[in-house]
Amino acid sequence: MPEGNEVWVLTGGVASGKSSFLERLKRRRPELGVFLADENARQWLESPSLRKEIEAVFEGEEVFESGVPKRERIRELIFGDPKRRGRLEAILHPRVIEDCKKAIEGYLASQASSPFLADIPLYYEAAIHLPGVKVVVVAASPSTQILRLQGRGIPEDIAGLILDSQFPFTKKVKAAHRVIWNDGTTRQLDRQAELFFRNDPSS
Repeated sequence: MPEGNEVWVLTGGVASGKSSFLERLKRRRPELGVFLADENARQWLESPSLRKEIEAVFEGEEVFESGVPKRERIRELIFGDPKRRGRLEAILHPRVIEDCKKAIEGYLASQASSPFLADIPLYYEAAIHLPGVKVVVVAASPSTQILRLQGRGIPEDIAGLILDSQFPFTKKVKAAHRVIWNDGTTRQLDRQAELFFRNDPSS
């Protein structure tokens, strides 16, 4: 059972159900400390201080409208161009990682009695190393991921590019301290969230 002063990284592939799993954990432990890397990255993407750098990555493409990032357009451009994606990640990732480290340091300094989860979807892709953490991977089969992405209105070809850009889920599973399989029902996911706080086989 995860205890206070224990830091976990929550990660997984796109459309694996990681966010759904996190919501279930938070319902069971409202005091859980959480850092959301995607939300932090969105804040940096919207930061006026980075706008010129980000616009330079897209070389004349209109990726802002009234100062607001056009997320769907950005997604199409970066997943069709690995070099461009790498340039954008080089701007955002170091800032997100630094903010995550600060959040963990603050949590440890507070001597909180609840665990801390850093929700970092690209933990492996960005080769992030956070000392002393355990990693829980939420995994689903690629076919399930593509179906879920299509359900969000993402075309199959773009969904495939998104999956291809990520670290193979089999390698994520192998490197994890714990794995949550989410090809099944919401009831099964509920049960795994319940068990997460009852049993920690890696400890």
